Amino acid sequence: MHGDCTAPRDVALRGVEALLLKQLAAIREDPFVDYADGYGWLPGREPRPDAPRTRTVYLRVRCRKCPACLQHKRRLWTARGISEVRTSMRTWFGTLTVSPERRFQAKLLADKRSTTRRGEALSELSSVERTRAIAAELNPEVTRWLKRVRKQSGANLRYLLVCEPHKDGFPHFHLLLHERGQPVSKRLLESQWTYGFSNWRLVPAGEVAQVGYVCKYITKSAQTRIRASRHYGQQDV
Repeated sequence: MHGDCTAPRDVALRGVEALLLKQLAAIREDPFVDYADGYGWLPGREPRPDAPRTRTVYLRVRCRKCPACLQHKRRLWTARGISEVRTSMRTWFGTLTVSPERRFQAKLLADKRSTTRRGEALSELSSVERTRAIAAELNPEVTRWLKRVRKQSGANLRYLLVCEPHKDGFPHFHLLLHERGQPVSKRLLESQWTYGFSNWRLVPAGEVAQVGYVCKYITKSAQTRIRASRHYGQQDV
């Protein structure tokens, strides 16, 4: 399952083997069995011979950080994006950036949350953790922006969002926004983003180069994060 990953890791999957319905009914009626807790037997009570057994399976999976994993991730999301572009009426390509005053506010909130939850100031975190902490403060605003656009336009929109850090580690966002019905205007997209600046342009019909342009940021850093609509591009991929 790890494919061409250069640093695969092992994960353990544990589960209880399946039982026949009559065996399951007998266990439910046993007063010495804590059925709600994964077939746990009380102390001093030995399991019956027909008791379900816990199985552990070890899988070697991708590390999701090495260059090979990032390339695999890029290919996968590029294929999904192309599928969405081809099944949508129109597609917008845009970038959302944060203004200086909003940057200061986001850093203060991230510092407060980090100090409260982890006991570490924002400046004490690594560059990767610092970017994630700030992005966590901005993600709700991106969600509210998308909700406002949908409400104002009445459009059925699907999206792919890539969160990428600037050189100073502060995140910004690249998006593909797909129209599945009612169109949305560039003015509306720009006016509803109140946290800074945005730039939007329509992807020419049948043009998929913009998908690769967005997804190329996936391979630039392991700390790049992706958000997308549910089942984004999975119907054909």
